[in-house]
Amino acid sequence: NVCENNDKFLDYFLSHLALIIQQPSFLNHIIFLLYSSKQGTGKSAFLKFFSKVLGQKYSYFGSYSQILEKHSTASLGKFINIIEEVDITKSKKVNEDMKNYSQREEFIYNGKNKVETTLSCFVRYFLTSNNCNCISIPKEDRRYVIFEFLKIFDEDMINKMDRIYENKKLVYLFGDYLNNYNIKFKTRNDWIKNKPITSSYKLFVYNDSISSFLKDLYLRNDYFDEPEQINIVKGCLNDSIFKIKCKYFYS
Repeated sequence: NVCENNDKFLDYFLSHLALIIQQPSFLNHIIFLLYSSKQGTGKSAFLKFFSKVLGQKYSYFGSYSQILEKHSTASLGKFINIIEEVDITKSKKVNEDMKNYSQREEFIYNGKNKVETTLSCFVRYFLTSNNCNCISIPKEDRRYVIFEFLKIFDEDMINKMDRIYENKKLVYLFGDYLNNYNIKFKTRNDWIKNKPITSSYKLFVYNDSISSFLKDLYLRNDYFDEPEQINIVKGCLNDSIFKIKCKYFYS
């Protein structure tokens, strides 16, 4: 439910996780956005599970403001920073900052009442959102990878995942699996060149906010109460509607 049933996409995702364990000092300058059009798909649950694999003290869960704040400890001894529930208003303001943060190998720690100190930085960034228009990504982007978490409706599978995430032995086994995972990408250029162009990535990069909203509206049923309403909207939202000038929709 993560990688569009695409083995190459899955390999890239697992390689990124494995890199953090195998080569913690090598930054590939990639930012992952985990997106879902519905609530409760398991994005945060997976990232919390992965933070257990790393060791929870090496992860920081926070907001843009907490991570970018002058005296922030978000990079202090951390391998991953997770920014949850990203929205377009904030992400537009910090887009350049995030680009710089994903590349920095040192940072100045300026703790309150402390002497400024330059420290090594090993942080990778993960973002999560349920918003189809949560981030502004330029067409020439080289940093972002976007995977959509799909809703799992099988209750047995959901319960199984919950048990896995809480099982200390399986936390260890997944870490051991990643520690021995074969990472094919050796240089930063390899990581950029092989970056997955998922359907979600196209939704975010190649469409403006109105087109993104309409496509998301078409795919989701939970905007409406009655099946008839869904069918009416789907009947209207055919391909030709996206050729209409978007300015007519802004109001």
